[in-house]
Amino acid sequence: MSRIRSIDRSRPLLVLMLLSPAVHASNFQRNYIIDSVFLPVSNSEATTYAIDLNGDGHVDNNLGSVFAVLAAQGIDLNGSTNAAVDNGSVVHRIDLQSTDASFTSDPAAQASWCVGSALPQPPLFDGTDQAACDSSYVPGTFVAALSGGNFTSANPVTTTTPVTLNILIALGSQTVALPLNGARLSFTSDNSGPGHLQGQLNGSILHADVNTEVLPALAAAFNSLIQNDPTSPTANSIKSLFDTGCSGNPEFAHDGQIEACELFESSLITALLAPDVQIYDALGHYAPNPANTTPDSNSLGIRFTAVRRDRVFANGFEP
Repeated sequence: MSRIRSIDRSRPLLVLMLLSPAVHASNFQRNYIIDSVFLPVSNSEATTYAIDLNGDGHVDNNLGSVFAVLAAQGIDLNGSTNAAVDNGSVVHRIDLQSTDASFTSDPAAQASWCVGSALPQPPLFDGTDQAACDSSYVPGTFVAALSGGNFTSANPVTTTTPVTLNILIALGSQTVALPLNGARLSFTSDNSGPGHLQGQLNGSILHADVNTEVLPALAAAFNSLIQNDPTSPTANSIKSLFDTGCSGNPEFAHDGQIEACELFESSLITALLAPDVQIYDALGHYAPNPANTTPDSNSLGIRFTAVRRDRVFANGFEP
């Protein structure tokens, strides 16, 4: 049986701190819903959205470059993702917590990124949308200074507390969750205007996750595009690039259907999706390696905008 210890009443403040739940009487929170996602559609954008993730002095955005190459072939992942944002099937939310009610200056503000549950109807993006976080995904939480409405989380190369989160993107009609590791979130808010927020998200995705999550979804997306309009320039480009058969199934060639194995064995995909950064050591610990001895991950950088909910309140969090 546990023993109840007597309370030293000469230290009431300490007792209160130990026995009471955390009180955030001076804390305020704002919620933002992402209204636009910017996947790179050109090599220049891929570079602009990139940061150095492994400390080698070079900026990294391998998957962004892949999106740009696909865009040049008429495969518009940026467009399909934003269509999904517009119809409410892809939802992300940012929660910003600060001790400053004006959300201008705070040495240790907290920002959380979460995947939202799909909305029953298209969002209005007017500050009234109710977007709940999806409990299937663990939010990524960052602590950093808020200065003049600007927030930039820790450098992924030097952080001792790497943040993991998920990003939803739409590949044609397919939605896929990208598990981003060592994430960095940066944004600036328009406190005096209509409540807009502009930001950038960077991080890396284990190459194994790219193979198991991205490529099958990409194959399904390609097939959807082909089926919707088999003779379109985009469909013809996809079939020309990838409908080439597999080593174990040569009969898959030129059948008008893209199999996952055709993407796995595609020289173009293999070259484009080769892992470009080493983020983990041999024991699986987060340890970005500037020597890049054994690349294990694919880098990613995107940009986004968001609109603010129309409420700011103290002593609590929005559900």
